[in-house]
Amino acid sequence: MKKILLLLLMAQSVFSQAPALEWAKSFGGTDVDRLNETITTADAGFLCVGFTLSTDGDVTQNFSGADVWVLKLNASGDLAWQKSFGGSGTDSATSVVQTPDGGFVLAGNSDSTDGDVSQNLGAMDYWVIKLDADGELVWEKSFGGSGYDRATSIVATADGGFAVLGYSDSIDGDISGNKGMTDYWVIKLNASGELVWQKSLGGTANDYGFSIIEASTGGYVVAGSVYSTDGDVTGHHGATDYWVVKLDVDGDIEWQKALGGTSIEGLGANYPIKLIEANDGGYAFVGFANSTDGDLTQNQGISDFWLVKLSADGSLAWQKTYGGPGDDVGYSILQQADGSYGITGYTGSSTGDVSGFHGYYDFWIVKTDSDGELLWQKALGGTGEESPASVVLASDDTYVAAGIAYVNNGDVVDSKGSGDFWLTKLAAPQPFDGSVAIDLGAVGCQSAFVPQLILTNTGTDVTLSSATIEYHLNSDAPQIYSWTGSLAPGASQNIALPEATAVPGENIFVASVETINGVIDEIAYNNNAQQSFVFNYFETSEVVFSLQTDDFPSETYWDLTNENGDVLFSGGPYTQTNTAFSVTFFPLPTGCYTFNMYDDGFDGIYEPGGYTLTSAQGDVIVQSGLFEDFASTTFSIYAEPIALDAGILLDVNRQSCETLFIPKILLANTGADATLTSAEITYSYDGATPATYAWTGSLVPGASEFIDLPEIDAENGAHTISATLTTVNGIADTFAVNNARDVSYSVNGFATSELTLTINAQFTGDVYWTLYGSDGTFFYENGFYENPGEIVESLPIDSGCYIFTIYDFSGTGLAYSLETQEGQTVKAGDSVSNDAATFFIETALGLPDVANQAKITMYPNPVKSQLKIENNGSPITSLEIFDLSGKRLLVVEDSAIVEVDVNGLSNGMYIVKAKSDDGISNFKMMKE
Repeated sequence: MKKILLLLLMAQSVFSQAPALEWAKSFGGTDVDRLNETITTADAGFLCVGFTLSTDGDVTQNFSGADVWVLKLNASGDLAWQKSFGGSGTDSATSVVQTPDGGFVLAGNSDSTDGDVSQNLGAMDYWVIKLDADGELVWEKSFGGSGYDRATSIVATADGGFAVLGYSDSIDGDISGNKGMTDYWVIKLNASGELVWQKSLGGTANDYGFSIIEASTGGYVVAGSVYSTDGDVTGHHGATDYWVVKLDVDGDIEWQKALGGTSIEGLGANYPIKLIEANDGGYAFVGFANSTDGDLTQNQGISDFWLVKLSADGSLAWQKTYGGPGDDVGYSILQQADGSYGITGYTGSSTGDVSGFHGYYDFWIVKTDSDGELLWQKALGGTGEESPASVVLASDDTYVAAGIAYVNNGDVVDSKGSGDFWLTKLAAPQPFDGSVAIDLGAVGCQSAFVPQLILTNTGTDVTLSSATIEYHLNSDAPQIYSWTGSLAPGASQNIALPEATAVPGENIFVASVETINGVIDEIAYNNNAQQSFVFNYFETSEVVFSLQTDDFPSETYWDLTNENGDVLFSGGPYTQTNTAFSVTFFPLPTGCYTFNMYDDGFDGIYEPGGYTLTSAQGDVIVQSGLFEDFASTTFSIYAEPIALDAGILLDVNRQSCETLFIPKILLANTGADATLTSAEITYSYDGATPATYAWTGSLVPGASEFIDLPEIDAENGAHTISATLTTVNGIADTFAVNNARDVSYSVNGFATSELTLTINAQFTGDVYWTLYGSDGTFFYENGFYENPGEIVESLPIDSGCYIFTIYDFSGTGLAYSLETQEGQTVKAGDSVSNDAATFFIETALGLPDVANQAKITMYPNPVKSQLKIENNGSPITSLEIFDLSGKRLLVVEDSAIVEVDVNGLSNGMYIVKAKSDDGISNFKMMKE
């Protein structure tokens, strides 16, 4: 913790001090409400537009499904009025401008054919609506063709009309000149919303327009992201680029500029960017970048904010990246009169340029000077996803960042449901002010801890020389801490308070600045701090770890350590996407433990994935998927002493593709006093009649021993193993919580020599797949197909264990199937983002005839020298013996085979393939 505090102090000495959070406001209902754009209004308030699925809370009307939702707020962020518009389909507003009459014009999308929507032209239309100053509908217009047409940005034009940008894949209706797939689509409207002209811009791939402005020199500038390398697009760098186009007043291209590197800059429809005209007559935009080449010189992680400054002719003036090792995506930008830039987006990083990270994704506000040098940064949010769509200047020249929030903790207050409009306002600088923050660190396994406070001089002029701070834990009586020292403006000091004692469960620590320099601190919004924490204390000897992987399981791994740092259990990385796994940590004696979760993708586990730790009694120790690259939970276990007790744990003890394996039982003496000398355990395979294992030995308290159960020769399909401990030292084990176990496993084997992969690719370059051996050996990969549609790949394959993985980079979901050439499905999906399958192939088996196999008897098995064959059907004319890797070792051909000499084979398991006029039969043979 001392290192962290030192870094904070160093950061404050290098950069300007970030403003404090003055207020945060949430609006919505119990369903999802998404804010897409916020503007300042002529009365110094704000107007917010997006969509709502809610029918309660702040939402008073919903026509059905998603409706356009408009909020008018005053300068303090309080709700003045709200309105819903739409029909029975999906309706959303993405952009808004205020008109000289005090009203507003919104641009968005609709597929409705009723309600407020008077016309629908296809699958999805641009929908432009005019409101008066009170939010009443004046007029509405739909534009588009028979395909998907989505408006993303609107600007009021000097002639009193409007220009709207978005993207379209239509080739009819209002649209002409489509270059292929999805194009930028620009429409010019008059003051009444009538169409004046339209233009399609792009190439033969998918191109998405996101931001439009009217240039001070006349005409328009539009920006978005492109996959195309032809048509109107020149200078494309690779994967996806940002594309800025200057149009004249009639929408004809004057110049265009593709910006990026060989990786991804902008990615499809889900990552909008914002373009502005700079004070010097050039242009600036913010988005995100993955590249380290081309127009980029630096990247700190998965993706960074990318701030790009262009000259008036579109040439690159300079560019800067900001971020950390995680996922950092810029969405909105403004420039102030002094030339400085304010940019917002979300961050998944906690290091690099980012400090104050709360968890998962935060609002991230960055201020730079006129050359893009970082002045300060501010992360706002809670432990969930907070993603801003806009940054605007309030009337006091401070930043207001607005977007969506999904949680109700940290900076997020009064959340209504599963996604709310969330607005945050930063405070104006104050000449004389102080603030306090709480940093409790990890309370860990000891109830006694030393609370830490961080006192900061948040004023701009006066040195802080004294402060009184009131604090208390839970319902304890308030205490006063009197501080003296010297803190210059912007400086901080760590304060260690007297030791406090936490109670099991949730604890709340509260602190507040009462006076500074002997007078009351009247700047109250930053005077109070509160931190909740959980003292994790559980009476159990067993903890269950449950994991649900997301689309990227290879990024996830974990371990459990004791208080000495010894790793007791560990797991991962994983190969199966969206799959449940469970591990039981047993036995756990009384002590302190730390569970560590790691993610190489720096973005945690996406929902609905996640993980939980629960005690055997069902108490939740931790439940989360929302972390960056690392999450750690420390907890205390108290195992109540029982004089005589034992417990068991089942281990399938099977590698990914094994069909022949030996399950194990871990027998542990979980008692406090007696040595364990005997135990009886009943076990069953696939629900068969239970058998009994009688164990004898010597296990002192805390000791354990593995017991081998009989070998399993598993067939294809799902299987279970169950076991129950019945007696210990000749008497019944009455402490039953750790006596019974069940485990499941599946065998996925296929007899073929060729696989067929069929993919329905929706977009250019959005699919990638691999086939590796379970030992990491590469076999096949392909993807980034230029021509979407149905793609069929034939994959000749040998015997072995394989891992197949497929990825959908567009995030829209893909349909695929992996089948044997005989028509058996190995793995398939209808609408998946990423998927994986582990399976084995035995090419030697061919396709057995089950009916014929029943006619044949081979004995003895196990065999030492002579394998005898009896057949009630047609004579066996060919017999082949293979090892388990598929290598053929012996071939016998005769008119009627009744005996085979196997003396030349080594001891082990083999596959016998017998052919007759009746068909093919396969058997497993053990040579000893």
